[in-house]
Amino acid sequence: MRIATAWFVLGERDKGWDLMDHFLSVTHPRPWNHWAEVVYGDPQTPGYIGDMPHAWAGADYINALRTVFAYEDGDQLMLGLGVREKWLDGGETVSVGDMPTHYGKVNYTISAQGNTAKMSVSGDLEIPGGGIIACSPRAQAVRSAAVNGGAAETTSDGAVRVTDLPAEIVFQY
Repeated sequence: MRIATAWFVLGERDKGWDLMDHFLSVTHPRPWNHWAEVVYGDPQTPGYIGDMPHAWAGADYINALRTVFAYEDGDQLMLGLGVREKWLDGGETVSVGDMPTHYGKVNYTISAQGNTAKMSVSGDLEIPGGGIIACSPRAQAVRSAAVNGGAAETTSDGAVRVTDLPAEIVFQY
C-alpha cells in the first residue's frame, strides 16, 4: 500500500488506484475485511498466514487514501493528487471538508464539465512557504489555468500553485 502512495505522489493516479482496488479485493479471510501478513493466491492453500489483524496494513491504506486528497510535500501542500477523474463524471463534485493537515484544516471542492474543471479551496490554515499545489483532476494536458480570475502558470503535470485563500482555480483542457 505504500507503493500506491508513491504512485499518487509521482502523478501516476491510475497505477495508484489499480493497487488500491487490488488490495481491497484481497482481504483474507474475506469476511474479516483486513489484510493478513501473508496472503496466498489460492485461499485453500494451507500454511501460516501470520498474526492478524495487521493494523499497520490498515494504517498504510488510510495513509494512501489520505494522500489522494491532501499530501504534505516539504513546504508544499498538494491537493487532489489522486482524485479519480471518473468521480467527476455526470457533473458530480468531490468535496473535502475540514481535513487536517500540518498547516491547518483545508476545504475544497472539485467539479468538471466539458473542457473545464474548477477547484475551490479555503480553510483555516497557514499557507506553506511553497504554497498550495492544486492538482488537475484530469489526465489530459491543461491548456490554461486561472486563479481568482487571473492567469496562472501550470507545472508540467498541470498543477497550479496557490499562495492566497480563498482560491478559485479553473483548469481549461
